[in-house]
Amino acid sequence: MSTDVTSELVFLARDPKHLTEKPYKLQYDPGEDLPRKNCTDELKGGIALRDMRGTEKEFGLDRQGFCVARLESQLSPEDFDDDAKVKQVYYAELKLMLKTLLGARRVEILEHGIRKRHQAFPVSTGKDYDYLQPTSVVHIDYTPWASKDSSERALGVKFSDYKRVQVVK
Repeated sequence: MSTDVTSELVFLARDPKHLTEKPYKLQYDPGEDLPRKNCTDELKGGIALRDMRGTEKEFGLDRQGFCVARLESQLSPEDFDDDAKVKQVYYAELKLMLKTLLGARRVEILEHGIRKRHQAFPVSTGKDYDYLQPTSVVHIDYTPWASKDSSERALGVKFSDYKRVQVVK
């Protein structure tokens, strides 16, 4: 029984100014000199969301550019709130799995984030939250250029010195 659904998703509307100006939305009032946002959202409907359960083996890196892999962690769900445990235990588990899956000699994890909905979400409290909040728009965290810059800073290796780089999200 398929549980595929059709939905509406919010995307960033294309705007030529974003070729030279990074799109932004501020969750606070910055005052009169700066607008709260320089972009608009675009609601797109009729988007099919496919339930992959039971079909995981149909997807592969060579065909679709992604695959589904299962990782049984030693961490309990509650342990994922502890950054030190995540970095010490889960990073090691994930690196080993990715090395095996991808045939990589080296795997580095540049960052991770935990998202937990604050009780006031989506209304901003004006204060910092303990965790990242859920997002309500379709997005990626890294462009190819941001991945390059972030890895150069984190690893101290020039991007041009890499033989092969693969970004996994």
